[in-house]
Amino acid sequence: MDITPIEEPAYEPDSSMYVLDRVQLEVADQLVDMEIYNKGIYETSLTLPAGEYTANLLVAGVKTDTNTLTVAEEGVVVFRADENKLKNSVTDKILHTAAIVGDFQELSLKIRLQTGIRRKPMQN
Repeated sequence: MDITPIEEPAYEPDSSMYVLDRVQLEVADQLVDMEIYNKGIYETSLTLPAGEYTANLLVAGVKTDTNTLTVAEEGVVVFRADENKLKNSVTDKILHTAAIVGDFQELSLKIRLQTGIRRKPMQN
């Protein structure tokens, strides 16, 4: 049985994130490296065929938690590790949030230029 990791866009974690030892997910007799999601929370997404699975969380090669899950039909399952506990999107509530970062003044200027909206600059 083959599982296919979902390719996530590469990003540079900021300096406030800390890196634990290697964090891996073992499912369907395969090891998958988990990536930092946010400040010590690790995540990976896998496309799993329908079936029953046991997923193990390994930190520095040591099993720290186990999940069992039943995938009703083939699809993407998100696994998240937080404080050596494993969660998955089939049996646990996992919310994805987007962070908007950057220069909002520049973004505002681009929007105004593209839409033709003219506004007075804000006074400090």
